[in-house]
Amino acid sequence: MSNKTSDKKNTLAVIALITASLSLLTAALPYVRPYIQPLQDRRARSILLSYMPAKVRTTCTTDTSDDFRDAVVSIECDAKGVTIVRVGLYRDSKSLYAHYRETVRKAHLEYRDGKGCERGESSERSYVEADTNTALGRFACWIDDPDKVSRMEWTVSDINAQAYAFFTGDLKSLYKWWEGFYIQRDNPT
Repeated sequence: MSNKTSDKKNTLAVIALITASLSLLTAALPYVRPYIQPLQDRRARSILLSYMPAKVRTTCTTDTSDDFRDAVVSIECDAKGVTIVRVGLYRDSKSLYAHYRETVRKAHLEYRDGKGCERGESSERSYVEADTNTALGRFACWIDDPDKVSRMEWTVSDINAQAYAFFTGDLKSLYKWWEGFYIQRDNPT
């Protein structure tokens, strides 16, 4: 047998092996997928939990609301000073900011509205790391009309997350709570 014929047979054998392997993987995928998804969900949940201050982390459960309908996973936590904190993790920044912009639109806020939250006024803007002036995300605050509660939503760009908190006090107090929440988060001791 010539080298060309042998090489051709070897190549055909490799192609047959690859084809058979792909067929097996394709056939096995429906059986493997249910085991892969919970692992991805646990990883996403651990990312969200690592974002929360230590004292809040222990109160978190899986969020069953439809507030973060396009999120990979979302959690709901009890945090001192507010009624509730919910956080959703998105696949990418495009889906995160599509959801955030829709939230801002529904709240009748203008994008890049200014520093009203600090003064107790409805507004929307970006926020930055104080020491480095690095952009961290965006936040908005407003009074939710049907419930008459103060509401704040914010994004965390580095993990593609959106969160919100609300309570029955005024916007200025909610903003101060949020600032404290970030200090706790950055310095969990």
